[in-house]
Amino acid sequence: MKKRTNAKQSTFERYRGLIISIAIFLSLIALIAIFSIYFSRLSGVNVNRAQSATNLHNSVLLINQDAFRLKDIYDQDQNSPFAQATITRMRDNIKYVREELDNFDDQDLIAGIKQKWATYSKQLNDYLAVADEVHADTSAAYAFIDAVNDNGTAIAVETATLSEGYAKNAQSQIKILQLIQIIGVVVGVLYLGVSVFHFIGQMRAMDRKAENAWHEVEGIMSTLREGLFLVDKDLRIGGQYSSALEHIIGQRKLGGKNLLDILEPIINSKDLDVTKNFVGQLFKKRIKANLIADLNPLNKVEVEVDDFSGFHVRRWLSFAFSRVYDGSEIERVMVNVSDITAAVHLEEQLEEKRQQNDQSMDMLGTLLDTDPQLVNGFLLSVRSCIDNVNAVLRDQSKGVAELKVKLRDIYREMHSIKGEASALRLSAFVTLATNFEEKIRNLQEAPHLTGNDFLPLTVMLDEMVNTFNRIKQLADRLGLTTNGKKTNSGSVGNMQSNQGGSSSVMQKYFENFASDIAKRNEKEVKVVCRGMDSNRLSPELANTIKEVTLQLLRNAICHGIEVPSERRRLGKPAEGKVQLQLHFTDNDMAELIVEDDGGGLSFERIRAKAVEKGLYTQEEAKNLGRKELMQLIFSSGFSTADKSNEDAGRGVGMDVVNKRVQDIGGKLKIASAAGQYTRFTIVVPLNKIV
Repeated sequence: MKKRTNAKQSTFERYRGLIISIAIFLSLIALIAIFSIYFSRLSGVNVNRAQSATNLHNSVLLINQDAFRLKDIYDQDQNSPFAQATITRMRDNIKYVREELDNFDDQDLIAGIKQKWATYSKQLNDYLAVADEVHADTSAAYAFIDAVNDNGTAIAVETATLSEGYAKNAQSQIKILQLIQIIGVVVGVLYLGVSVFHFIGQMRAMDRKAENAWHEVEGIMSTLREGLFLVDKDLRIGGQYSSALEHIIGQRKLGGKNLLDILEPIINSKDLDVTKNFVGQLFKKRIKANLIADLNPLNKVEVEVDDFSGFHVRRWLSFAFSRVYDGSEIERVMVNVSDITAAVHLEEQLEEKRQQNDQSMDMLGTLLDTDPQLVNGFLLSVRSCIDNVNAVLRDQSKGVAELKVKLRDIYREMHSIKGEASALRLSAFVTLATNFEEKIRNLQEAPHLTGNDFLPLTVMLDEMVNTFNRIKQLADRLGLTTNGKKTNSGSVGNMQSNQGGSSSVMQKYFENFASDIAKRNEKEVKVVCRGMDSNRLSPELANTIKEVTLQLLRNAICHGIEVPSERRRLGKPAEGKVQLQLHFTDNDMAELIVEDDGGGLSFERIRAKAVEKGLYTQEEAKNLGRKELMQLIFSSGFSTADKSNEDAGRGVGMDVVNKRVQDIGGKLKIASAAGQYTRFTIVVPLNKIV
């Protein structure tokens, strides 16, 4: 097959040069023909112009001659046949000259002649107008004779000169045409001789090259880095294939084997069946190869192959199929196998980089729309949470109970981070935190827990730190950060109203946060803030209260406020209301109140969930009082939601609230009325060091 292909290629190379030479030869002949036609046409134009100029010259001479004849008989009878014939001939010649001058194709060249003719023709017409009158004034005759002497003679001379010029041009162009034809014939003969001599030598050289073709193919196949082979209609691999194929496929002695037997160990059965059908379609002439190219199941496939050293390696391979024809018949299919592992990894890196760039652009837009004080508050809070997670991960505790505590502590910090990021609508950061939470939850449900299980969390934390640093860098470049200076920015209790009245940065901050949660949970919520723009809190305390407020606000929307249809059924407005209030007492205490007008705490539901989670038996749960049931909602992992989502159901939010309130030395109170409201009241000392 390869020898036949090489022979076809050699024949094609011979005829390709010959065809090019013939094309050049024919082009030369065509060029000569074009020049011949051009100069023939040009000389013909000049001959026609010369003839027109000669006719003008003769007509002007006839006019002049007739003018002198009329002068000689001027005193005789002008009505004589001779006089009348002369006058008629003059008029005809005048008309002819006028038409020839108007129709002449080179008006610029005869502009002077036309100017003289205008004067001459006027005098001729003036004379002819009275030529029949016997008693006409003789002054016209004398003026006419003067015109003949002046303009008539000049026009005759100029037309004769014009005719001679055109005749000379025509003769010159005919000579050029003859010269071109002679040169063309000589060049054509020389080119033909050189071409014949060249092709005889070229064909001899190609014959010598053909003798080495097989050895060259062997060299190429042995050095080719891709797998290259042919398969017949029975999917049998040809005896010749590239040396790299065995290394790429991880199998030896492939010649004569069935392609499907080679692929079976490295691809799944479904792809194997599709490959069989796909290659079979390539042997059908009525099927257009380009139409089924996208159906190639092996265009990009991950495989595990033997590396001939006792190990198996994973690679990404790409199989390309193309038809090999013998005349018009499809004889075989050529298969090209490429190891695209490096390209796939590069593509993954580029995709990761693109996603990072997209995240950066999203974060940039978010930061531009966010008050600098909120940005600083976010950076301060998240940095603190990340440091806390890092400290927990570094702890060397090994007991199962201690490891579960570590998971609980990390979960708490990550949930707090998610709340902060969600409030600023940093979706990329929210996704990272959500994935982190999912990983922690999977570990919490694992039957066995060891220190090694925390390694993936370390990797995920590193990714989060990188994202945090990108946000920090963007904020620095935008001039939104305080560059390490201590500030009251970005925290509850430290935001001054930027629009006047009751509207403040924090009001909008909490409204946006609530709006997003309500939309995801198909609810309608209005947030009312009072006193949240005070500036009496320290930055650390303010950040903690902001974090607690976010958690309680999310809890109120997810667990307290009913869906609009339920609220209407209960006679409530479709839009629920959550009130956030911060005020200060005379004894240096701050009081935060978060109250919603939802359905209140369902103690029976809390009791049922406690039994469901195995915290209490049915009998024990019946004896739990309202205070004990309220305490349950602050337990880590406890939630009354039927299923978890981005906002609720993980049992972490209230655990965060409880832990943060304890950290700042505060007290937490709950008041609730079924179907009416739930109120959380948190009292903290202003002088508490966090």
